[in-house]
Amino acid sequence: MDDDHPFSSLWAFHLKNRDAGLRWCVMARMATVPLRAAPVKLEALGLNGERSFHAFDFWRERYLGVVKGSIDARALDTGECQIVALHPVKSRPQFIASSRHVSMDAVSVAACTFDGERMRVLLKGVPGYTERYYFHANGYAFSCARASGATAECSCSDGLVCAAVTFQEKDAGLSLEFKKK
Repeated sequence: MDDDHPFSSLWAFHLKNRDAGLRWCVMARMATVPLRAAPVKLEALGLNGERSFHAFDFWRERYLGVVKGSIDARALDTGECQIVALHPVKSRPQFIASSRHVSMDAVSVAACTFDGERMRVLLKGVPGYTERYYFHANGYAFSCARASGATAECSCSDGLVCAAVTFQEKDAGLSLEFKKK
């Protein structure tokens, strides 16, 4: 992975937010020398390579798709890093990333529930700031969103829902409605 250079690194952070009902892994690659593009086996990150995961690149704010077995890590120049969230794919809509923190998001998601039609997310943020929260519809159709303590502008493309949330209060609520296809 590091072309035999002892100072380049690959890290895997396993995170769990009991209140939000979320478990995920964050892969971090740091280049102290230029790193070539290379596949990273999910087992090397402590994940089950037989499972499918939604992959999301934090710095590029880009959905990388569903990965299984391994993830293709991009080439990095010296001083660059790549941070990717890996969430196990569920059979319902799910939260997969945010712009708020490199943990994607152990910081501002206080709770996240889905009742079959509506995902409710409790968020903690800084009034006046806008953060983006990403969800995957997983076979459902996104229909609308409502916010309290914040404003939210949503877009949906290929099952990926992006909610740009501008906090008016430090505690905010986001409600996303989905319909089974």
